[in-house]
Amino acid sequence: MKLESECLILRPWRQRDRKPFAAINAEPDVVRYLNPLTEEESNAMLDRIDRHFEDHGWGFWALEEKASRQLIGMCGLAKVSPALPFAPAVEIGWRLSASRHGAGYAREAAERSLDFCVQHAEA
Repeated sequence: MKLESECLILRPWRQRDRKPFAAINAEPDVVRYLNPLTEEESNAMLDRIDRHFEDHGWGFWALEEKASRQLIGMCGLAKVSPALPFAPAVEIGWRLSASRHGAGYAREAAERSLDFCVQHAEA
């Protein structure tokens, strides 16, 4: 399933996204408040995201900038671990390349993801 907003495409992940996503996950300004990921850890994250999509039909989409057609990160929804004290719950999250910070893309993508969630819940 693909979603669109004014400047972004939220789409399924492709095999060719793995190296660029690993590079995003290694950017110092991206992981400043997160654990840095090796390429293998980044790939494992994408494997978990793929399984979430298989199980639920939604998850963290690949985030593509319409103007450049480049992968710039991820955004979407995920069920939280049942071990967390506030579970069950769904989180909304994003991770963007530092080169796109401050452009309003995180908000735009999060709002589109939330719109999907509301539409999906009503269906």
